Amino acid sequence: MSDKVPPQADELAAWNDSLHFLMNQATEDSKRWFPSSMNVPFLALALGGEVGEVQNIVKKVMRGSTYIEEVREHLSEEIVDVLIYLVNLMGCEEFEDVDWMNVWYKKRAFNEARFGVKRK
Repeated sequence: MSDKVPPQADELAAWNDSLHFLMNQATEDSKRWFPSSMNVPFLALALGGEVGEVQNIVKKVMRGSTYIEEVREHLSEEIVDVLIYLVNLMGCEEFEDVDWMNVWYKKRAFNEARFGVKRK
């Protein structure tokens, strides 16, 4: 496992509170702005579209058409769009009983076991 000290209970609570704040705020906003779009299929497709926008900007940086300094603000906005759709998806009623923090730490432990060995 990692050399890092496990988070304390208060850090976990703060992390969970912050995540739920983002989920609630994004969900409330989206329900007001786009009430018919708050469902898993739409949100999954919208998330994919926003990820594609991030990828398109990064592609242009990678091929040398632009520099990260020139697109940093736009890229930041697109990354937040990804976050908005992601937390909206997490906040769907189909997932209302999911303990996202628990899922996070279980997946992190799995990834640590799989990828945590330092590679040369």
